[in-house]
Amino acid sequence: KYEIPVIGPNTHGFSNFHKDFHSIFWHFDTFPGEIAVISQSGGVGLTIACSLRTMMCGLSHFVGVGNGAVTGFSDYLQVINLDPNVRVFSLFVEGLENAREFYECARKITAKKPVVVYKAGKNEEVAKATLTHTGSLTGEYDLYRAMFKQAGLVEVDSAWDAAVASKALAMLNLPEGDRVCAMTFTAGLSIVAMDRSLDAGWKFPDISDHARQGIRSVIGEKTPVELQNPIDLTGLGFLPQNYSGVLEVLRDESFDAFFLVWSFNALIRIPIAEIEKFVKDVKKPVVMVLLANQYEAERYLEELARRRVCCYLTPEDGATALNALLRRYKMLNRDRKVSN
Repeated sequence: KYEIPVIGPNTHGFSNFHKDFHSIFWHFDTFPGEIAVISQSGGVGLTIACSLRTMMCGLSHFVGVGNGAVTGFSDYLQVINLDPNVRVFSLFVEGLENAREFYECARKITAKKPVVVYKAGKNEEVAKATLTHTGSLTGEYDLYRAMFKQAGLVEVDSAWDAAVASKALAMLNLPEGDRVCAMTFTAGLSIVAMDRSLDAGWKFPDISDHARQGIRSVIGEKTPVELQNPIDLTGLGFLPQNYSGVLEVLRDESFDAFFLVWSFNALIRIPIAEIEKFVKDVKKPVVMVLLANQYEAERYLEELARRRVCCYLTPEDGATALNALLRRYKMLNRDRKVSN
């Protein structure tokens, strides 16, 4: 009635994890980080937050938009954007009462920081459920999709993918092109990643003759493997000295991003320090996939995250991360061309 700026109603509330301030009725098992989650649904927002925690990513803020009686997405984006701790916004949107206001605000934000968005209510039946949930009108999904693209948002198809994309955008430099090099020890994983990455616009150009000779000098001249991109090291890739040796060869190659695969083995050391050094040296996005179950992976994921190595547990997630980076790069490149 008096337009007092309150959050909600019908919401989880608000948290600022760097200030340890929580006006919320749910305990978050997380730690201060670089990602702000703003969600129209408390449950979906919690799913994104928990997914990020599983990936060893902390939160800067959590906002449950709820019914948005007085304040909404644009208000939260503008205020939280002032916090230097925030590198990425991760949104769950059911519907928008003022799409134009959201568009104008999001477009300004995305010029400086990535915004990931997961949109629900893509068909008529779901739209009815959304209306009864938060009172939001979902509208035509094609219009939302076009608006998100024009405003420079990175759209994803699930709460999990929102976490995957947000982690990559928070941790990694952007590519300066669309050429990616993949290194694995089994072709199947790289094929799965290639399927998704090629559809998003990535290219897998062949490695140079110089690199081919360098890799041969590491793994042996007579090793029966055909060296191309993706680079399949077979079982020889399990030897940390071979893996790190090939990374040294690739360091000066003209790729824009790298996709690395390693498999957990209790008898073999994971070359974490060598991968960290490679990430720092190339100054390009490096996405790692560690094949391990969650129990085995937890101790390594935490250390990798601390060393700023962006790691996932499936090739699909690795490809989703790469694709988010490429879309962000293309959006910024598009806007630079328009402004020029």
